[in-house]
Amino acid sequence: FKCKLGTLQYVIWKIVNVGIVLLTTVLGVYGDGQWRLDRAYFYVVSVTNFSQMLAIYSLALFYHATYHDLAPIKPLAKFLCIKLV
Repeated sequence: FKCKLGTLQYVIWKIVNVGIVLLTTVLGVYGDGQWRLDRAYFYVVSVTNFSQMLAIYSLALFYHATYHDLAPIKPLAKFLCIKLV
């Protein structure tokens, strides 16, 4: 359950992220590409990076937990191939 939640939180965050970006852009405080603490861009990118790291960590935990069950189909190569694209 934790692996699923850790992975799906990224999907939920991306939906919320769109709303935050639209709202802060309309209000004029987004500052695309500006790494300033008074602009929303810094916080949006920081939370997005953390969310991505948590999702990848959750997928790694899932792989570790199911390694022996999935060994015959060698999922690591398939996972890496998808992630590298």
